[in-house]
Amino acid sequence: MAKHNKPGADQDWWTIWPEFFDAELAAFARLRIEPRTVHKGNGILILEADWPVDGQSASMLLRIGYSPLHPFFRPTVAAPNESFERHQNPISRELCLLTQESEQWESNQFVADFVQERLNHLLRALAARKEGRWNDAAKLEEQAADPLMPYCAGASERTRSFVSTAMRRCRPGRTVCLRWSARLAPAARTTPRSKACCGN
Repeated sequence: MAKHNKPGADQDWWTIWPEFFDAELAAFARLRIEPRTVHKGNGILILEADWPVDGQSASMLLRIGYSPLHPFFRPTVAAPNESFERHQNPISRELCLLTQESEQWESNQFVADFVQERLNHLLRALAARKEGRWNDAAKLEEQAADPLMPYCAGASERTRSFVSTAMRRCRPGRTVCLRWSARLAPAARTTPRSKACCGN
């Protein structure tokens, strides 16, 4: 990777825009939340905060990760001590606060305000499902498919590739029906993860 000689090219976003960083922290203070810095370096800022939840006496531990390109890219928010049935990556515990579609993140919004708004929305959707209020849940949830790949990205092996013997028998102009399985852990039961099927 080439070394940049321009001023600010190797600086963290909070160094380039210190007033913006102060405003981000002030947004937490306005909500009476005191975040703790877990990591601050190489453009990445990770905070932990005990987040108050309406209707609950106990707060929820959140781990908030700022992008090295903040505020132009969305933050990641994980609830490491929670295990939700939906809207949470089961491996990293990251919460699904926005869909994967583009133009979902508003770069003018402070992260603390974003978390407050979207966490409340997510918890209302989960409560509606738990209580069997399916119409309310449908209105609260985004109707967008969640790709499976991000869940398994951290568990993949970079030295392996998949080659099917059926591909050797495939004649030009013909399609092949493949069914494959994946295991996330040695003790896990093999279950079909994907099915690609068509034929002439």
